[in-house]
Amino acid sequence: ADSVTGIIDYVRKQVFLIYSEGYLHQWDYKKMIWSVYRPEDNTMVVKPLSGDWIDPKAQIEEYTEKLSQEGLEVSQTEIMENGVAATVIEFDETLNNISHDPNMYMSKMMMGQTTVKTIRTKLVINRDDLYLSRSEMSYYDSKDNRIVTQKTTSEPIDSAPADIYELGVPEDVNIINKVPDKRVQEVRGLIEDYQNRFLKNYIAVQTEIDVTEDQPRLMEGTVIYCKDKKLRVDVFRSIYSSDKKKLIPAEITELLKNSLARLEPYVPKTPRPRAIHLYDGLWQHICEEQGDKMILRKPHRRPDGDLYGDDDIEDFGWRLLWLLNEPEWMYEDDFSTENDFLGMEITRQSQFGRLPVRKVLYVDPSKDYLYRRYVEEELVDAPWQIDKNWLNSVENKERLEEEVRVYDVTEYGQTSKGQWYPKTITIKGYDNPLRKNSIKQDFDRICRIYLLEENPNLPDELFDPDILSAIEPTKQ
Repeated sequence: ADSVTGIIDYVRKQVFLIYSEGYLHQWDYKKMIWSVYRPEDNTMVVKPLSGDWIDPKAQIEEYTEKLSQEGLEVSQTEIMENGVAATVIEFDETLNNISHDPNMYMSKMMMGQTTVKTIRTKLVINRDDLYLSRSEMSYYDSKDNRIVTQKTTSEPIDSAPADIYELGVPEDVNIINKVPDKRVQEVRGLIEDYQNRFLKNYIAVQTEIDVTEDQPRLMEGTVIYCKDKKLRVDVFRSIYSSDKKKLIPAEITELLKNSLARLEPYVPKTPRPRAIHLYDGLWQHICEEQGDKMILRKPHRRPDGDLYGDDDIEDFGWRLLWLLNEPEWMYEDDFSTENDFLGMEITRQSQFGRLPVRKVLYVDPSKDYLYRRYVEEELVDAPWQIDKNWLNSVENKERLEEEVRVYDVTEYGQTSKGQWYPKTITIKGYDNPLRKNSIKQDFDRICRIYLLEENPNLPDELFDPDILSAIEPTKQ
């Protein structure tokens, strides 16, 4: 277990952690930045901070209630420690699985090369002086093996460090700044503002059609039901010859019959069910096609709201740029300046033998800050890659595959209140496998969104996860 000394400055809302090996962490909840100093290479990574400031001087009951409302099981006990009354708060948090394979586990949190699945937290709060006297955080992998336990102890001091430099960070430290610049934060604030104002109750259909072949083919069709914080998305796809051996459970057919009736007028041929996504305001439930059957995945906790991607109109209209631990910055080119669009870019260097990645987003301030163009690139000879010889050290080069996607909104729609949303989107690009005798393949699709009904009277049963209870659960 790693023993860590913690310093908490309640006035300036800062937390410092001092590790015996010389590592230093600083959480600044006023500036919302997290600084991590690494002595072995004299670098300090500065990145955005998420989460809420925890102040024991506030009502402990309010804090535990907030955790409970976010779907965590919280234990609160009162003890005497060295003659002082203390409150012990304990809870476990299971991180969401972002892997497409339900039988494999991968979260957004890594420790070294190990994926973290569960974080077990224990907080001991001194009730006399109201401060966090001890904390213990244990991190576990997908097989419930403990990766590390971090223990901190705290006691009142006369003054806290002014910054992380007072704790020993050299002035010549190499700072790796991963905090978005102020202009990006301003634009992101405007994007979120318009996104939050968008219509919250509606029924819509979305289709993605492949037009590279002689006959247009449905790749994915969805029927979207949105009711305030609740969301249901019924997903369909084309029927293939191999589907003759795959039986659709009668329960699924019955659940999706109304959605199928809404989707069929907009697709070339009758589609096949692929998935049901339910979000009840806190938990995300997914029933999806896996092999030759439909399975029910383990629920995901979503306390901050609907975090789906490409599912509802908000996801289609206000895209995010995201690469783990990488910041985005403002970007200009002829396309943005000539059309008065705002551009933002994010890149990642090649790592772990993967291709360099670049994403660019252009938003239109005149249309509620919706995106106008979105670009994704994974290239071997990437202009943004600093180490031009990176490919020499990669094993299994034949497994690499270049991929380019350019999303262009060619037609916008408006709600009855005049709010904009993307109505027609072209998706063009290519896939270029590097294995021997591989052929570069063009990618050409059209995505359309049809807003069928505004402010419908949708029953709560439509979003009830119990309707999926008959589906065989995954072994995850």
